[in-house]
Amino acid sequence: MSEPKSRKPKATPSPLFAPHWKPMLALTLLPLPALAFLLDERSVQMEGHWPDVLVTFADLTSDFVTLIPVMGALALFTGIALTLHAMAVAGKGLYVIVTVLVASGITHTLKPLIGRARPTVFEEQGLFGRKALDGAFDYVSFPSGHATHAGALFAALAFCFPKYRLVFLVLALWFAMSRILLGVHYPSDVTAGLLIGLGTAFAIARLAA
Repeated sequence: MSEPKSRKPKATPSPLFAPHWKPMLALTLLPLPALAFLLDERSVQMEGHWPDVLVTFADLTSDFVTLIPVMGALALFTGIALTLHAMAVAGKGLYVIVTVLVASGITHTLKPLIGRARPTVFEEQGLFGRKALDGAFDYVSFPSGHATHAGALFAALAFCFPKYRLVFLVLALWFAMSRILLGVHYPSDVTAGLLIGLGTAFAIARLAA
């Protein structure tokens, strides 16, 4: 009498949506910072001409994507999920935390090394002014830290909850745009930041899924 075949244990499903690599999409996204550079001088010319309501709203909301509030909200979310033993949800929270921290680390390493002058000193430095390793606020424009955090946060959330990806896309674009409205970043700065965030979210999702 033959022995019954042992059943293979079922694989535990990943709590993440595993994004697929699309070479053509990547090739389309990579030149975006260079294309956005064509709008940099125009964004300086627009200072003072944006609708007041947009500038006010940008001022009120822009700092929501700085590292402390983002990490605080994510830590609270993940902690509650762990307390409730919702391990799949906690796993998503941990993934988003790691994504934002890694993306932030990349951008904040690049910013002083590149040392690009902000629009705040455009009259003196123009589009090409830079002071590498200066560390002053006016010389850490590229890439945008706020846009990086927004790109990483909302891309990671979109991979976790793909049903709401359009909402997350709009939020990421708003927080990036807010930095242009406030006159502290060029379009190429925020575009590069968004792509760093997106790329980090994609890479970590593929590893974790």
